Amino acid sequence: MNRWRCTVCGYVYEGEEAPEVCPVCDARRDEFELTDEDIDIRERPEDEVCTVAIVGNGAAGIEAARAVRRSLADARIHLFSREPYPFYSRLYLTSYLAGEKKRGELFVYPPEWYETHGIIQHLGEEIIRIVPQERELLSSQDVLRYDRLILCCGARAFRPSLLGEENGGVFSLRGLDDADAILRYLENVSDVAVVGGGVLGLEAAAAFARHGKKVRVFERSRKVMSRQLDETASGLLIRELERQKIAVHLHADVVEITGNGRVTGLRLRSGERFPAQMVLLSVGIWPNVLLAEEAGLHVNRGVVVDKTLRTSDPFIFAAGDVAEFEGKIYGLWTVSAEQGRIAGQNACGQEAVHYQGSVPSTVLKVVGPELTSVGQYEVRHGGESEIVWLDESSGQYRKLVLRDGRIIGGIVIGDNRLAAAIERAVKAGTEVPAEVLDGFRKGEKEGLLNLARRRQQAAR
Repeated sequence: MNRWRCTVCGYVYEGEEAPEVCPVCDARRDEFELTDEDIDIRERPEDEVCTVAIVGNGAAGIEAARAVRRSLADARIHLFSREPYPFYSRLYLTSYLAGEKKRGELFVYPPEWYETHGIIQHLGEEIIRIVPQERELLSSQDVLRYDRLILCCGARAFRPSLLGEENGGVFSLRGLDDADAILRYLENVSDVAVVGGGVLGLEAAAAFARHGKKVRVFERSRKVMSRQLDETASGLLIRELERQKIAVHLHADVVEITGNGRVTGLRLRSGERFPAQMVLLSVGIWPNVLLAEEAGLHVNRGVVVDKTLRTSDPFIFAAGDVAEFEGKIYGLWTVSAEQGRIAGQNACGQEAVHYQGSVPSTVLKVVGPELTSVGQYEVRHGGESEIVWLDESSGQYRKLVLRDGRIIGGIVIGDNRLAAAIERAVKAGTEVPAEVLDGFRKGEKEGLLNLARRRQQAAR
């Protein structure tokens, strides 16, 4: 049986052919590629890895569970989640807010999938303590002894210290319960303020606008999606947001949420005030490291891991938003899935797979234009160059960042197929012929698409 990986979100599908549409991110069939995973399922003697516990059932946790099951036929896999829900696509939360997805469509696998793969779910069961010396997990309901433990407990929304943040109507968006609460509250408001102009904040703003709300976005920096876009792409995106009647305020430092028990507005450091009956805070994440800290693991901002994603305890691994590798916490779905697969395989005692870091890739949904940023989006060092193509009338924008004839990053607005081709080239370190780059300068894209197509066919 073949394994197909979605190049947009990292989801792995098992079947003879790739699916028509990715159930996690809606990517098309041509955005799947055959994976090079070929792990033999083997029986294990009783004195080796028998019980693997995984804390967290997001992208990292579910991929870790899949990797363990592929590696060990007889392993007992316990998957714990604080939430009472099985694995669902957090990528779709803003689509759910916008009414593009129904609640039930967020869930990726049916109940029988977990039974078929021998994954024991502990839904709504919070882990309250790890006892490394005994290799035990203490949950809110039981005690479990593990042979290997994989921490995939994710991150929580960072809440900045603001005057008035205790007022009713102030929200963050990390999980399904958050989305449900936001939708209930949204019914009775007319003005919504979104603090933070990153991916999540902009997608949520567009979702609120779909409900007919007056939406304002407040961003401290000089551009939106400041970690993924250059000035030109940011300007094009702001133009699209304004077309949707979403006001964007740059260099806007929010210092107070005004209200008297319920939100009435915002105050900026400049003294400006704006009305709002609901506020969404979307200013980053903070890894859930408390369990690891109390267990005595090495923790910096996240749980520190080595190239095998092993923590300072030889029997405990970490992956996803909670893991810190070489000083980095990526906070991206695709990276979490990749790390989960590697941590799961290494936890089983297979020949070690080394994590080499990830190429960051971000796709903007809900807002309207197809926008993708992958890898390095601007020139930072000598020897690097960029190629830009822009069509002002349509708002289409294409950019490549190059080093030694290889693409190391890019931005694409208006063409998901081209974005997927660029992402493949970045990850593969493909050397791009000069004639293909010359064509790109003139607005031609077939050269890059054909290059990606040939590589995909060769992989098959």
